[in-house]
Amino acid sequence: DKYAPRASNKPPRAAQSAPPVRKSKPRTKPRITVPDPFYMTLRDELKKPTKTKAQEEAELKQIQKEMEEEAECKKQFKASPLPPSTYQRRLKVIEQKQEARREQVKQQSKALTKALQKPFSFEERSNLRRSRSLSALDTDSKKRKNAAEGKQAKFYARPMPHHIFE
Repeated sequence: DKYAPRASNKPPRAAQSAPPVRKSKPRTKPRITVPDPFYMTLRDELKKPTKTKAQEEAELKQIQKEMEEEAECKKQFKASPLPPSTYQRRLKVIEQKQEARREQVKQQSKALTKALQKPFSFEERSNLRRSRSLSALDTDSKKRKNAAEGKQAKFYARPMPHHIFE
């Protein structure tokens, strides 16, 4: 539009009677060319954006999730009554049982150690040593007597140690 020549309804110059009088126009700024966008850019802007199936499914899932959350929020909650087991003193009962068992084990272990315990017997040990030494002296003296008389000494077995019978 701006650059196309204008068609005028005036008759050609030769047919005019008088030369045209030029009117002086006020000076205007030179016009700046404003480029129009290409059609392809306009087409892309005018085109409605379409969604892929994956986007549609994702939006649908999101909407369903929001609806479920909304329904969940609208539910009225009522607290259920406390079970009677919460009022029972279970811990005390367990602690009492453990304490009783601990005492029983303690008594059993004391009885076991008393049964296994042997009294110290310094006197018995000294008596045993004395009797051994005396018996050894007796057998030696008898052997000497028999050897002096020329008789063969009779066989005497040593006495059994007392600790075997205990």
